[in-house]
Amino acid sequence: PSCCPASWTARTSPRLSFGRASTLPCGTSKLRDRCWHLGCILPKVPSNDRAGRCDGKTALDIAKSKNDGKGNSVAVRLAELELAFEREERLIYAARVGDEALISQLLDDGTDPNQLTDTGEFKQVRGTPIPIHVTPLHASVFKDHAPATRLLLSRRADPSIADSLNVTPLMKAAYMDLQEQLRMLLDAGAELEAVEPITGHTAFLWACHDGKVDCAEMLVRAGCNSSHRNKAGLT
Repeated sequence: PSCCPASWTARTSPRLSFGRASTLPCGTSKLRDRCWHLGCILPKVPSNDRAGRCDGKTALDIAKSKNDGKGNSVAVRLAELELAFEREERLIYAARVGDEALISQLLDDGTDPNQLTDTGEFKQVRGTPIPIHVTPLHASVFKDHAPATRLLLSRRADPSIADSLNVTPLMKAAYMDLQEQLRMLLDAGAELEAVEPITGHTAFLWACHDGKVDCAEMLVRAGCNSSHRNKAGLT
């Protein structure tokens, strides 16, 4: 399911088509970006979608009945995700919102914590739109959900897998000055010298790029190469 671009048809759930909209219920207005807000997605799912059940109930009906009609149990949240997203996308969503209970349940159900998943979003690189594929760890780091990051790392999430733009979680944490996230990634053995090929930056250079002194110091203490030169030949 995706809200954008306007002409894009949902790749995974054909019944979810959002048509044309300049602003979504969650406030998203970038037509080239996908919306991950359930408030935008679930209203587009037919309420009478019974998925062939002989008892006439949806998974969401069943989950809510077991929770006295309330919508805050893990079962209800899982049922909502089943309506909105494909399997690997559900873990990305849970990591984005920092829902530890959902993350644990999805991992227990066998979802791969190291799967690169298409977010439906794009980044312009030298005039070319590049689809963004991330792991759940990228999502939790980018949204700065430290408990979710800790949980994913404890469940064998690989801290060194780069996204489709060749950016690692360590680079993101360094650039965004997320010191707690950086420390967890370093403790998990994240690759220090991975290079983002367009700029030639390592995580250390990303920290230095915008004056993230504390992150730069943490990386030096971890043993990074502080003499690495980027594409412009700068240290």
